[in-house]
Amino acid sequence: AAAAPTAEEPSAPGPAVDVDVPLRLDPSTGLPAGGTTYSARIMAPSLGVIFYIPSELSSCLLSNFRHDALVALRHRPVVGHVFEGSAALAAGVQRGHVLLSVNGTNVNNPHEAMGEITEGSRPLRLMFWIPPEAKRNEGGVCELIDEEGQHMVKYDTVDKGAHPSAWEWKPKYVVVGGIVAKPWMMMMYRSKSEYDMAVRATMSDQKVTVKVKQFDLREGSIWNDDQSPLKMRLNPHPALKTKNDNRYMTILPRRGYPIKISTTDGVEGLLPVLNGVRRAMKGQYEDSIYSKAC
Repeated sequence: AAAAPTAEEPSAPGPAVDVDVPLRLDPSTGLPAGGTTYSARIMAPSLGVIFYIPSELSSCLLSNFRHDALVALRHRPVVGHVFEGSAALAAGVQRGHVLLSVNGTNVNNPHEAMGEITEGSRPLRLMFWIPPEAKRNEGGVCELIDEEGQHMVKYDTVDKGAHPSAWEWKPKYVVVGGIVAKPWMMMMYRSKSEYDMAVRATMSDQKVTVKVKQFDLREGSIWNDDQSPLKMRLNPHPALKTKNDNRYMTILPRRGYPIKISTTDGVEGLLPVLNGVRRAMKGQYEDSIYSKAC
């Protein structure tokens, strides 16, 4: 079990953020104004999520939160991982959602959340808060940052450019940092479900048996980063549906071949992993975990 959160105010490592406009708080929740609340009804014995205190996520999922917005969250339980096929996912719970109460009882940290969820009568009535959706460059104060996703990858040749044949690429679920790796590591799983299996094994102190490729991003660089993600021409094979806006990035690790990661979903499709790699290479992370799985 993880250590209990301390009573200190959470800190926000990473780049400084603007505080020109005073933060408005919702008087009913004490949380940043503009968010929305919803109720989730859970019958299953397990929720299928992992909760974190906000400061643990301040260098990744919550890295674009304004510092005063992060402080307003205090130690509330924030969903940092949702398992595929879980009761939580079916109920609409997503990463970054903040748990406020369980069966009408307020919860102030992951430990309280775990206790109430474990002991609570079914169906559970969970009240969640969703941060405002506006991005930081649009004036938002609570932008969520994802650093994982399903992509096509290639890491077995010396070429820096993208291979034009889709047959040469492998599908992988790419995670920068995350729960089962150091924040400077990039992990590639065969699917999201296998990543979930690795998370379950890690949280229960068992050996991770799924196949995974691991890459150390420290002292690495991104080829043509000022232009990334780069445009690519892709000759698809018949089994794949591809769009016209194919993009890729190339990581130049300290050792080994270039690592190429591509998407068929345009610039926005690759930005989560690209920004995660940039963060890891700049050393913007903390190696500590205060989390609870429920």
